[in-house]
Amino acid sequence: MRGQVSVEYLVIIAFTFAILVPALYFFSAFSQDSSSNVAAAQNVRLGNEMIATSVKVVAQGSGSWLTLETTVPDGVKEINVSKDGKELVITFDSPYGETSAVFFSDLTLNASLSHGLGGSVFRSGAHAGLTKFRFTAQESGQVAIEERP
Repeated sequence: MRGQVSVEYLVIIAFTFAILVPALYFFSAFSQDSSSNVAAAQNVRLGNEMIATSVKVVAQGSGSWLTLETTVPDGVKEINVSKDGKELVITFDSPYGETSAVFFSDLTLNASLSHGLGGSVFRSGAHAGLTKFRFTAQESGQVAIEERP
């Protein structure tokens, strides 16, 4: 009688582990995929904010400027303007390796007033957290983007 009860408890425990182990595996895989989707969505939000602010500052006219105070997500390695000034590129770490999000602009973007076309919008390397970017409309119709202290 006691042997039968012990075997029944062992069967119940084995059955519980047989269900629990795959459930934990699927949950961890889902969790990792969700976190990478959230990081990508935050970078898309940042890029869209930056392009929209560029359009707003050009609409205000030459010499005007706007400051965008935003949060740079963790994992961002760099925010660059392409050499032709038509693309804003956010490079960030993802579970699949280094990834880039590219945002196209009808305007010509500069990395800063002093650097001209191409280059980073950060003053001294990329960092996560609250960051201010200044967008300045230039006489040529270009927009200079630079990090502010």
